[in-house]
Amino acid sequence: MAAVYAAIIAASFYLAYEVRFDFIVPPPYQADRLRYVWLIVLLKLTGLVFAGQFGSLMSYFSIPDLFRLIWATTFSSLILFIFRLPSFVFFLPPRGALLVDYLFCLAGLCAVRLGTRLYRERLSLGKRSSTGPQELIAIMGAGDVGAALAREFVNAPGRGFKPVVFFDDNKAKYGQMVHGVPVVGPPPRVTKQPKWI
Repeated sequence: MAAVYAAIIAASFYLAYEVRFDFIVPPPYQADRLRYVWLIVLLKLTGLVFAGQFGSLMSYFSIPDLFRLIWATTFSSLILFIFRLPSFVFFLPPRGALLVDYLFCLAGLCAVRLGTRLYRERLSLGKRSSTGPQELIAIMGAGDVGAALAREFVNAPGRGFKPVVFFDDNKAKYGQMVHGVPVVGPPPRVTKQPKWI
């Protein structure tokens, strides 16, 4: 994981110079880029460590992980901008390159985490063969729990279940879609079955 993150950070910093100078980087800045990249990688990896990004599996990426990535990259980039002040003569990369680097790094880290999650959900789970045809199911409740259940079945058809409809008491949800499954109305009333059935 550290190697993947370091590669993304280094590539983001390298490409930031290319974008800043319209893909014609002057020789002095090329030398500066190679000299600064190790500092950039070390600083941002440290930020990711403090944000807890090395303690979670890469294929499990959620909103809290996104916020931690934003915090880590933003904090690291702010430190770099502070180092860029005129009083620090040993670190003088272009400010535009630092800004582009921040955007590229955040986008790259999120893309890798999201990509590994999609691979796990769509390919690994989706390719599992089921023992028979999919059973069509209705889900009672279109809240957080029902939505999570529907997402699990939609992303992993090999489990043998296919949600086709939601029932919910909230009228504001009627006619809406949750992970591609429609919310059609209130839960049906369950009546007592006749004795002969």
